[in-house]
Amino acid sequence: MRKSNIELMKIISMFMIIFWHFLIHGGVIDNANESLSIIIIFIRCLIYIHVNTFILATGYFRCDTRFKMSKIIQLNNSIWFYKAIIPLILIFFGLITLDKITLFKLLIPIHTSGYWFITCYIYLYLLSPILNIVINNINKQNFKKFIILLFIIFSFLPFITNNGIYNTHDGYSLLQFIILYFIGAYLKKYKIENNYYFRNFTLNAKRIILFSFYLIIGIMFGFVCVATSFYSFNGIIGVVFKTISNSIGSYSNPFIIIESILFFLFFSLLNIKSKMINILSSTTIGIYLIHDNMYLSSFIYQFFGFDKQIYHVSILIKIFVCTVLVFFICFIVEYLRQKIFKFIYNRKISIKFRLWYRNFINSLGVKINW
Repeated sequence: MRKSNIELMKIISMFMIIFWHFLIHGGVIDNANESLSIIIIFIRCLIYIHVNTFILATGYFRCDTRFKMSKIIQLNNSIWFYKAIIPLILIFFGLITLDKITLFKLLIPIHTSGYWFITCYIYLYLLSPILNIVINNINKQNFKKFIILLFIIFSFLPFITNNGIYNTHDGYSLLQFIILYFIGAYLKKYKIENNYYFRNFTLNAKRIILFSFYLIIGIMFGFVCVATSFYSFNGIIGVVFKTISNSIGSYSNPFIIIESILFFLFFSLLNIKSKMINILSSTTIGIYLIHDNMYLSSFIYQFFGFDKQIYHVSILIKIFVCTVLVFFICFIVEYLRQKIFKFIYNRKISIKFRLWYRNFINSLGVKINW
């Protein structure tokens, strides 16, 4: 059952992703004046939680649900649809040209590459039944120790050693997703509102505390990064500041992970029920697939006039408006795709094919929860 509070968080996270992509892929970061560069650092320190929060939500929802192969097939179908249809449309209008081998690869109805996030997400889902065995057969104390150990080994130590002990690839990895999955599951099993340190606070007080700490950590992180960018510090302070600043673009950065948890917990304490929010949230993966398509994305930034000039603070208003437009255009496209695919899915010929296919797989002795 969908929880609109978490679904709203996913919508906001996707909005942050699109906003961030305008900043980085639109060339704004590389061509910003000094004032804008400072503001972008603070924005980055606050919104770089977007991917982490998505995976926390995945662990939160999937930790006590059964694996279904149909979910993977549905996701693969949506990936393949955009992977194939977007370049074909661009070719039709003469905007791009592709050789036959590349085009053939795009038309193969299986996910190969192009979206690092989706690739890790699919592998995480495939691993989820095994991860859930661990989650559902470990007591609270051991679960807590396990997560703390993972955090120290794969976040804190790489952070303070600049990936000298273990290279986390800045959190762009399946390992990062697995760690966040465990954290999300822990937050589901052991509610923050029942925590010893929180249970005496009112619900509103808990919300204020969580969101305030998210802002405080993000802003402090930003101040350190700004100070390191514009000033030189000697001694241990210089080393610490430089270490923190170097990890500004890392999802595995402990500051970013803690911010992500606080942000997620804040939304987990909201009481929201909205059919529209749930519908919007159901399209977020599709929105990501459309706007970040490797062939389409450059045209998006060109269309909105991001020509890598020297940018000023006022560009943030334009980016916000463009983000809203891209979000809702992609939402409409993905919503229509879902309706079309659902229509096809419910046709008799589709039902017969699925039944034949599943019986064939079962006849091979492979038991799958469809």
